[in-house]
Amino acid sequence: MADFGEFDGPAGVDGLPLWWVDTVTTDVGLSQGTYYLDAQVGPLLVSEFVDAGGVQLSKESVFDEGYTIAVRLTRLGDRGVPVEVGSHEGMVVWADPDRTGTRTHSLFWSDGAFNYGLNADRSAEEILALGRSLVCAG
Repeated sequence: MADFGEFDGPAGVDGLPLWWVDTVTTDVGLSQGTYYLDAQVGPLLVSEFVDAGGVQLSKESVFDEGYTIAVRLTRLGDRGVPVEVGSHEGMVVWADPDRTGTRTHSLFWSDGAFNYGLNADRSAEEILALGRSLVCAG
């Protein structure tokens, strides 16, 4: 099982500094959520974080090799759009509105060892460009 330790992510994303890191070890691997926001505030609801311009980057161990982007696209139908993220297959998804009416875009991709997700109130083009910049920088 892969181990990415306490923190394994960029110090900043989309001009935003690292705000919070949440790393969890489970019986199926590791899951890490990194949150980027230019604010000195305490705990926020997800909708407040998104409305404040935050970006969430998630990274989790691949524990089900059959759960591919192709499978996710099949399950989501035309809500998921296939894209290339560097040399990896990926997809962009437009989320349902949250309690404030905000609809984020999410980008998902996998390098075979880890599944990644990027979520923010950005256009599909912006979230894809941001994800590609993270993959190409790493």
